[in-house]
Amino acid sequence: DKNLSQLLKRAGLVMVKVGIESADDASMKSVKRFTIEQDDQFRRIRYLERLGIKVTCFYILGLPEDNHTTCIRTIDYSKLINSYGAQFSVFTAYPGTPVYKEYEDNLSTHRFEEFTGFNLTYKHKNISYEQSQKIMSYAYHEYYTNPKRLLKSIRGFISGN
Repeated sequence: DKNLSQLLKRAGLVMVKVGIESADDASMKSVKRFTIEQDDQFRRIRYLERLGIKVTCFYILGLPEDNHTTCIRTIDYSKLINSYGAQFSVFTAYPGTPVYKEYEDNLSTHRFEEFTGFNLTYKHKNISYEQSQKIMSYAYHEYYTNPKRLLKSIRGFISGN
């Protein structure tokens, strides 16, 4: 909230990393994830930025109910938010986590070194491994070459933020 944000800024907070995860409600519900409404996310991020706190947002592509369209919607949403930074990951059922047990019978690999958050490690019903790699490349390219993102970076560089 605003009071906590102001206190943290006064205490020296310079960056916060937040999990947006997906712009698609059905995809979020498929993995029992809770998030605040997009308008509220947007307002809170802008408020932190006005305080001079940099925001990096995390997004997950390839959630079990995702398809090409929902992934593109999430990428477009990341461009709308246009935060200081963004990290895109592929949904991964990490070994040792409760979700791993859920997906254990549907894994496409059992090699632990492949569970990086950048590799599709289960048999997705809508997205192939190759498609997930293309979507990830597209996400980073679209986000970091977005003219609004580049302009924001230049302004930040000039102002020292």
